[in-house]
Amino acid sequence: MKKAQDQNKKTDKSMMQLTKTAANMGAKLATGVAAAATAISTMVIMSAKSAKEMEILSRQAKLTTSEFKSLAFATKQYGINAEQIADISKDVADRLGEFATTGTGTFQDFADVMNLSKSRAQALAVEWQNLSSDQVIGKMVAMMEDAGATGNQMTFVLESMGNDLSKLLPLFTQNSQKLTDLRKDYDDVAGSLQITQEQAQELKKSAENFDLLTTSLKDAGTVISATLAPIFNDFFGDIIRVIPTATQAIVDFINSFMDAENITSIASVNKQIEESEKRIGELREQASGRLQDMTEIQIQGEMERVSALKDQLEVLESQKEAMEDARTFEEDEITGEGGRRPTGGTDTGQEEEALENARPNYPRPPYPPNELSGGGPGGGVGRILVVQTFLWLFHAPRPKG
Repeated sequence: MKKAQDQNKKTDKSMMQLTKTAANMGAKLATGVAAAATAISTMVIMSAKSAKEMEILSRQAKLTTSEFKSLAFATKQYGINAEQIADISKDVADRLGEFATTGTGTFQDFADVMNLSKSRAQALAVEWQNLSSDQVIGKMVAMMEDAGATGNQMTFVLESMGNDLSKLLPLFTQNSQKLTDLRKDYDDVAGSLQITQEQAQELKKSAENFDLLTTSLKDAGTVISATLAPIFNDFFGDIIRVIPTATQAIVDFINSFMDAENITSIASVNKQIEESEKRIGELREQASGRLQDMTEIQIQGEMERVSALKDQLEVLESQKEAMEDARTFEEDEITGEGGRRPTGGTDTGQEEEALENARPNYPRPPYPPNELSGGGPGGGVGRILVVQTFLWLFHAPRPKG
């Protein structure tokens, strides 16, 4: 019996391991399939885009796609890529068409090097209009070689027909022999890899459908965003309205833990006084029974805080008044006009005394204004008084109690 039970346990364990292994293999297989699908999708999309771009470039050069690919392969060996040779081909066609139509343009440089009359040059332009760009360039170089044109002259003519076209001069010399050889090399390798016209159309259709998909997704995103915009506007508006209140609540919360002498805002001190007095009222209503003694202690603590806050309020208001007096004195010094004076007199000594009295319990500055200013009322006394006042306000020790 025990042997059978042990055998069953071994069987169950083997089945569990087999199930776990199968699950792991299934997960890996699913991941592999997904990765392969993504890679294939990317490959198809990139191939479709490349085929579409190649078709556009081929059209500029008046060539089939396969012909343009072999031409681009040849020009690449001389530093001109597919886009550049397509642009050069377009320039050649445009300048040839201009001269065929009006008898003007840069094709005249070729006529001058070849000593052609205007009518003969225009007849050539008309004859070559329907040729591909590489055929036109090949004929121009062949004619210049036969006429004994120098390398500089051929470079000049080719540059006038297309930017950087002179780089391709070696391709078109000797009746375009190098170009023919390179195109043949390309065709020999890539000939078996050419796609049919039907396949090219399918790739083109894939590119168009992908562009349509991305455009549709962008449009869908715009519609969704526009639908959600009012909701977000309300949400942001609510946040904006809450920020000032929330900020003040945080400030009040922080101030509730600070000693009165460390609160530097008159509004904050008043708020703390209000909160403490409210708290005292609530505590008095709660005072009863066995908790009365504890409540009385709390009330006493709040009353002491209110007293300290009122002392601090008096200090801050004195500071504010002293700063206002200092600004008035500075304005008087600049404009020379009379202004508000602190109570207690109008001469310099009384002004200093008024400022000192406006801030009780603070030590006098260590240097008399008259000694710094050179003595005597008037002159720089007002300005020195301003400097002294600000040093006094921001660097003097805090009052105790």
